[in-house]
Amino acid sequence: MQNNRKESKSNIVLFVLLSSFLMLNTFVVFPYFERYVSGYFAVVLGLDIIVFSLLANAAYYNSRTRINTWNIAVSYFSFLLIINYILALGLHFIDNERFMDLIIYLLGTGRLFFVLGCIPLQYARRLSIVFKGYLQMTISAFILMVVQLVVLIIFIKFKVNISNVIFLINALTATILLVFVLNRILTEEKNESRMMTLGFALMFLGQVYLTLSRMSTENIIQGHFFQIIGIGYYYFSLNRSNLIIPEQEHLVLQNQFNLYAKNLKKIIDKKTLQVREINDKLIDDLEYAKKIQQSLLPKTKVNYRDVTFLSEYFPCERLSGDFFDLYRLDDDHIALYLMDVSGHGISAALMTMFSSNYLKSNDQNLMRYRGYKPDLNLKHFYDQFNLMNFPDEMHMVLLYATLDLNTKVLTYCSGGLNCNPIRFRKNGKVEYLDKSKGFPICKLSDYYTPEFVSEKIILEKGDRVLFYTDGLIDSEKNGVFDLESLVEFYRENADFSLREINERLLAKINPVKDELNDDITYIFMEV
Repeated sequence: MQNNRKESKSNIVLFVLLSSFLMLNTFVVFPYFERYVSGYFAVVLGLDIIVFSLLANAAYYNSRTRINTWNIAVSYFSFLLIINYILALGLHFIDNERFMDLIIYLLGTGRLFFVLGCIPLQYARRLSIVFKGYLQMTISAFILMVVQLVVLIIFIKFKVNISNVIFLINALTATILLVFVLNRILTEEKNESRMMTLGFALMFLGQVYLTLSRMSTENIIQGHFFQIIGIGYYYFSLNRSNLIIPEQEHLVLQNQFNLYAKNLKKIIDKKTLQVREINDKLIDDLEYAKKIQQSLLPKTKVNYRDVTFLSEYFPCERLSGDFFDLYRLDDDHIALYLMDVSGHGISAALMTMFSSNYLKSNDQNLMRYRGYKPDLNLKHFYDQFNLMNFPDEMHMVLLYATLDLNTKVLTYCSGGLNCNPIRFRKNGKVEYLDKSKGFPICKLSDYYTPEFVSEKIILEKGDRVLFYTDGLIDSEKNGVFDLESLVEFYRENADFSLREINERLLAKINPVKDELNDDITYIFMEV
């Protein structure tokens, strides 16, 4: 609505301006300043050149920003018109009366060139090769100028009446303008298109005036005023399209973007708060689960008569897939197990809870019966595991051992643990407890029945046994030890007490405990 009001005001201003110029010329300039009409004519041609130069620039800018072949044609043919008008202005200054027919011819062909650039867009596209670059446009302009000159020479040579030629040129120009204006009126609806159509309608009226009136300086001036104001109005519509409308569109888009950004920020802040609350709750739950899991672990140092156990536990996440336990079977027997469940986090931690329940029975008789025989305990555990509906990829490795406190006989069986316990004898000899036979705890009972066989060793006073998971010797994941460096570390510290050795071992692990990629668990036993 606001744009329509602005357009109506501009149309009124245009009408008033054109009427004022025509009346000023008719009743003031021509009657009282007849001596200066020739100079006035030169001024009008100069205004023509200025207006078409502005139009050519605006049309070319519009073609660059909006990729419009139509405006490339307008700019190009405006350039040809300007050349003709400059030639006509030059002849006017040389000898206005002598070259009057030639001046009118140049002005007429200039307008004809221009309206050829204002035919419907589908025809302009056929000329698109002309607009591909400055060189092509320059060459084609030169060719048209040469053709125009050759046609003039032919007319002169065959003594063709130049007035008739000028009439035909003006009539053809008026006809093309009429077709163009009617086509625009019937097809275009946008405000800027209406303004452009009105500008060309004024040029059409001026062209009709030039075609039907007597050729004189006064009439040429009057006809050109139609053209100047019409083209000026078209220039205004192009600038409105180039500057005002894009600015309005920019403001609308900016407001929409600001509104979107404001709403988006609210949405993001709300979602971020929700995610933070959920994350905080998840962390709290994990911390609570961590406390529950670690509460099931034995104390770091435990003594059973003359046997000492020292254990350490370093999860790489809040919840670990490593788990171990120490407990009495009866007054004379101690049982321990050490397991490593596949993966980390919640699923692995839940599996350790399940495993602890089946390895350590609540029934004292069953606990002693299976505890005395590690192979029987692991076989029972394997069978129970396969009865559960666990994912097929879930598995674990472990070692189960029993120590007789009286005879110091250690009975052990491996369930696929890839880290054999190490026996450090008091005389300095190192032995690996790798004689037992077993198989990882996994869901293969439908395809394979493993055999578990226990092995026994007699420990001597001063012997130390290290039980551990692979995180302790995985130098690539955790960067602490490999197997050789672990054995060498013990040999270098063998003369120290078990507590001192553990402290030195912790000094190696603590600097990297927050960067672990695998859980570390170990149990030192000293007889």
